[in-house]
Amino acid sequence: MPESIPDYPDEIGELLRRKKKSIGRLIRPRVGLTFRGLSEGLMRLVRPGLLGKDGAGVGVSEATRQYERPALRLDTAFTIVNRLWQDAPDIEPDLLAEYEAIQAWPWITLGYQILEQSLKVTVATQKGIAVDEVRERLGLHGRKGHDLKRLFDHLEPVDREAVARVYASYRELHPYLGPATAGRFLDSVGLGYSAWRYMLQEGLDNVPSNHIGAMFELALATNCRLQHHVFGREGECPTVDLRVSRAIDMSLALLASRHAHDLQEQSPSIDLGAEFTRRYEQLRGTLRDTEVLREVVSRLEGTRSPRVGVPHSPNSPAETPTVEIPREMAILASDLRESPDRKNIAYFFRQQVAKEELLQALKRGL
Repeated sequence: MPESIPDYPDEIGELLRRKKKSIGRLIRPRVGLTFRGLSEGLMRLVRPGLLGKDGAGVGVSEATRQYERPALRLDTAFTIVNRLWQDAPDIEPDLLAEYEAIQAWPWITLGYQILEQSLKVTVATQKGIAVDEVRERLGLHGRKGHDLKRLFDHLEPVDREAVARVYASYRELHPYLGPATAGRFLDSVGLGYSAWRYMLQEGLDNVPSNHIGAMFELALATNCRLQHHVFGREGECPTVDLRVSRAIDMSLALLASRHAHDLQEQSPSIDLGAEFTRRYEQLRGTLRDTEVLREVVSRLEGTRSPRVGVPHSPNSPAETPTVEIPREMAILASDLRESPDRKNIAYFFRQQVAKEELLQALKRGL
């Protein structure tokens, strides 16, 4: 995990080019799309040449094709569920553990579903068996059918290592997580799906501790491996430290680029690259200011969803910024609020603020 606000200047141009290319591929209007037509259109995007004009497969074996639609559905479902979680309020601490569990219940149960099904389809893909045969072929009957650890153990070593790396990075950002490895985490929660699913009617007895972010991170990593096997996408799922760094860096780069181009319109003779670099470094310096960063965190942590419990006052600091910050920092916060890693970015920034406050306290003590 980076020790301070990240800096990846060499990647800025490539990231911008990728973003522009992706937008160019996706924005292609098509009139009269049916569900089948939309599904096949998406298939062409994720795997060009997959379908012919009549919808028949082109150069794809039947053995491979049987996993494509499940893989696409899982990828789409994870994107939707994660977006909802990023927009949702954090779990509010409460004296009653049951109330905390009620808040977490929808996300934990969804996390189990997406992670389990991603593991099953990935195992089926690797072993060349039908998805509905995984339980029988692996001997996963009854409650064991939901055993995440046993499913994880059936992944190929390269996939287990990739998922383990993603979990290790997530735990580095969130060091309060108990289990030290992905395997240990899955071992501790692996048989807890049924208990969590029926927790509302049966209570907290036999409900294992869990962590929403860790579940989603493991689902993301498994889904990355699944998309790699089925569609040939990049197999290395970016770890959370890299995703956070890139999200911050991309936002800073776009702000610096906008500034440089606006300035060039006023003074065509300026060195665009030099102005971009100067403004980029200036913005990074501004973001290191503790007061500015604290306010950016406050804006990041506000959500569009109603919070559970007693509603906040319209004048609550959680809803109304209390510190004036540079306009570009406000834009940065607004941009990062739309990130699929909003909660991780906010937590990373909170760590930066806490480190600076601790350092200042130590200096005052000396």
